[in-house]
Amino acid sequence: MKLNDPKKYSLSELFKNFNYKIINIPPYQRKYSWGMDQWSKLTDNIDELLQELIDNVDKDINDIYYMGTLIFHNDNNKGEINIVDGQQRIVTYLILTSAFYDFYYNKIYLTADEEDKNHLVKQAFENILFLPPQKIYEKNKNRVKTHRIKLHEKDMNIYKSVISNENKYSNFKLSKAKVFFNNWLNEKNKEELEVLTQILLEKLNIILITINEIEDVFVLFESINDTGLKLTVADLLKNLLIRSYQKYEVDQQKLDNFASDWSIKIEEPLGTNIDKFLLHYFISKYGKNPQKEIFPEESVSIKNLFKFYKSAINDIDNNLTDWLQDFYDAAKFYSAIINKNNIYSDEIINNFSAAKKTFNLLNDFKTLRIQQIYPFILSLKPYKFTKNTEFENTNKDLTILLNYLFRTIIIKGKSPSHVEREIYELVEKNIEGKSINLESKPFIVKESLEIADFANLLWKNAFESYRLKYIQTKYCDNIIPHGVNLDSNLELEHIFPQNPSSEWKNDSDWKEVIENEELNEDILKCIGNSTLINPTKNKKAGNSIWEKKRQAYNQDKTWFCFESDETLKSLPIILKPKDIQQRSINIVEYLINNKVFAILENEKEISFDTDKNEFVTK
Repeated sequence: MKLNDPKKYSLSELFKNFNYKIINIPPYQRKYSWGMDQWSKLTDNIDELLQELIDNVDKDINDIYYMGTLIFHNDNNKGEINIVDGQQRIVTYLILTSAFYDFYYNKIYLTADEEDKNHLVKQAFENILFLPPQKIYEKNKNRVKTHRIKLHEKDMNIYKSVISNENKYSNFKLSKAKVFFNNWLNEKNKEELEVLTQILLEKLNIILITINEIEDVFVLFESINDTGLKLTVADLLKNLLIRSYQKYEVDQQKLDNFASDWSIKIEEPLGTNIDKFLLHYFISKYGKNPQKEIFPEESVSIKNLFKFYKSAINDIDNNLTDWLQDFYDAAKFYSAIINKNNIYSDEIINNFSAAKKTFNLLNDFKTLRIQQIYPFILSLKPYKFTKNTEFENTNKDLTILLNYLFRTIIIKGKSPSHVEREIYELVEKNIEGKSINLESKPFIVKESLEIADFANLLWKNAFESYRLKYIQTKYCDNIIPHGVNLDSNLELEHIFPQNPSSEWKNDSDWKEVIENEELNEDILKCIGNSTLINPTKNKKAGNSIWEKKRQAYNQDKTWFCFESDETLKSLPIILKPKDIQQRSINIVEYLINNKVFAILENEKEISFDTDKNEFVTK
């Protein structure tokens, strides 16, 4: 890699050095992403320098503030300067300069007597923001000003609005940066503004490195780990794909459109979930350990994901366009299943009615914190489905898988992350094109999932809140005519509360529960002690004894499923711990015998044996 010798510039000298060239942010760069932390750090450092210069006004202070390193690619073919690294810093400096120029022009330049107006300083700031006039006579004409920097199309429109103070895009970071710097400058007096003039023109320095060969740009881009925001997997992959485009594609228009496609099809719909999608998509396409011959102990993770993507894309040969189309289609579907009421989910459901149940099932996995379901669903390529029956068949498989994993987690006491092996085995089979029969062995290990064992653990165990809400949601979904799903804003409510009022202690049975930590946990977090309620303002009633809680919640219609839930309605007014335990038994018996958590169609029914104090199969 050939680099020109690094050079030190003040930022005003930098723009003067490239007097008539536009500085371009190429498509492999991310959008503007700096925020409050970076802006505050910059102004704090400038304030320190400002105070030192004011305190030593009679001394020659040589202190400067380094804003870091800029790396430019000198594209002689297009006559442009491309930013390889440092775009966040340079754009921030330009917005700061724009804010300062507004204050300087209005508070210093316009208020000065004509003979005291510093036309050179005014022109210096204008030449930072815009290309200088190429001919002397242009200075006094109403010429169209050309901005010094060229950003991505959407960012460019926002940037122009920010520089011209039109404020059309107030919710975007570029606009918020201008507001931040305006507020900062608004606190400065005239003396401080005068000193800031010197700082912005002379004291903010950078180190510039220039590269002449495009290949060097991409290699260097991958190795950047500067003082700005670290590059994400998405940043690196975007750079790699552009590099691959240049290698395989002869259609320049496709390359020019790539940045726009990436923004519309990846960044906007996925938002903060981009890297998560990249991980799940890679596993769905290549497996958890696609290079086990080379890296036998290394499986794919966010940390090493780019290395695996780089290897995979290098093997694409001339099929980059087809690869990208599948990538974009998968991203669209992924955004639909992770974002509620997404326009893509509406579009899919309108075309395939069975897809609504698919989304609800995937949401069940999400509620149970089984994140590995995403590579599995992507490996089925539902974004290529053309028939409603394909979603219907997928729903059957997802239902079996969901119930199998839930029962496995409960019976074996596993955390959701511990079932990933079972899911990734299915992903591998999908990648290899092997048919999967989820109702057959060896996937379903019947011996470890006996229905009576599962039922006994359900009614006896103490559960975390998210699992209790899942169980109650499945229960209510079956007893209420119109059903319920986990997307609703229903809240989990404990009948015997986490913070019981003193009235509970007046009952000797409940006093024993309260004073026995283990017993308290068992009762508090069991299925029979939980129900779903609508959000209520009557929060204080939640800690009251059952008689008062029942009355208060009925009055403000807090109970969500009270009228349909016989196990709740039948609880006696004077509630005892044994009543809560009996309700657990009743709910579990209903769930099992109504096949809510069934894996196989012919699973046996259960009944409660009071002598054994446990469920047995009929």
